[in-house]
Amino acid sequence: MLRPRGSRWRGSGDGHRRGQAAHLLEYDTPSGRVRWELGEGTGHGARLVLTHTCPPGERATTLAAWRDHLGRLATRLHGRPR
Repeated sequence: MLRPRGSRWRGSGDGHRRGQAAHLLEYDTPSGRVRWELGEGTGHGARLVLTHTCPPGERATTLAAWRDHLGRLATRLHGRPR
């Protein structure tokens, strides 16, 4: 995974060690803070929670962009090219 241009990464801070999976990725972008969290799902795989904290005037545009990105991610994870 590449770090988005102009952003800084923060780890989960939970003291995970080498060989253990990280469950949190958080970074700042010019449009706000982005946080990805992986957790236990409902039996069909992991649960991904994405939070993007952005200015109120950018919420609709940001939501539409993430819906598109996450839709493409889900399609690729299920092995169906889009």
